[in-house]
Amino acid sequence: MNIWDEPEDSDKNIRYDTRDETLNQLLLKRVVPTREGSRSLEIRCATLNKLVERLTYADYSVDDKVFMRIFLATFESFTTPKVLFKKLRQRFSVPSGKFSRIVEQQIQTRVCTVMKVIYSLLLY
Repeated sequence: MNIWDEPEDSDKNIRYDTRDETLNQLLLKRVVPTREGSRSLEIRCATLNKLVERLTYADYSVDDKVFMRIFLATFESFTTPKVLFKKLRQRFSVPSGKFSRIVEQQIQTRVCTVMKVIYSLLLY
């Protein structure tokens, strides 16, 4: 399935652990808005599309660096580099009119950042 055809977040494609913060939560968290403010949620499981989406969010935070390191260290346990690159190419090709031009550029920049990190890891 093309990354842009993935349905909105639901229990079918991404699940969060809502227990009290643990070390894992600090490593794989996502800040989500709630009525009371924001809270962190650990990704418990997700489709590859949702993981790549999370990896390339337009909004950047320090937590994203940690998530990227963990994702890149473990992705070969659930997909291949070829499939990952295919998903990154799909994510880079933001459908016209889906987001503002600024958000589109932020997503594309994040994809390029991930590609750059992967490339640098391959050199060592």
